[in-house]
Formats: sequence, C-alpha cells, structure tokens
Amino acid sequence: MSNKFSGEKVETLVSDVYANIGELKLPFIGVTGVSACPNIKRADTGEPAPCPLEANEEYVYTNVFPIEKYYPNTRLIVYWSLNDGNKQVICFEVPAVITSAAS
Repeated sequence: MSNKFSGEKVETLVSDVYANIGELKLPFIGVTGVSACPNIKRADTGEPAPCPLEANEEYVYTNVFPIEKYYPNTRLIVYWSLNDGNKQVICFEVPAVITSAAS
C-alpha cells in the first residue's frame, strides 16, 4: 500500500487490524496494537523510513502475519487502519478467506 502523507508530520503509526465474525469484532493477535513504523519504506528508494514520517512524502507499507490454527475457516473482510494516536492516518478493507493449510 502506498500513500502520500500531506499536511502534517506523522509521529507514530499503530496498526488496528480486525475482522467481524458474526457479531464479534475480533482483532488479529500480534498485529493489532503493534507499531507499523518498522514496516514503512520510502516509495522512491525502498529504503526503510522509520517514524516520524514527514508531510508531503510518499511511503509504502507492507506487512504479513500468520493465521493461527485456531482461526475458523471462513470468508471475511479484514479492516486495517494505521493510527497516529487517536487520529486515523489511513484505512482500507481487504476481502479474505481463511482455510486449513494443505497437508
């Protein structure tokens, strides 16, 4: 995901990643509440760009995380946001399917 931050410096980024399973909002353990700063790179050079992030610069965020064995097999929408304190910097939704690993 690439984004150009405009207007003001972003001091820190914390991930909020969850999916709704039925009526429950379930966070992805090990991702929600974790700093996103180590996963940010400069869009032009690909070099790491740890926080704070400067205004009017373009950055790329990447992340992967394991799906735990106890997660149910299901189709869902993953909601992902990066927040600077109480301010949401960017958010997106990703359709996903959780299935058992092939043996």
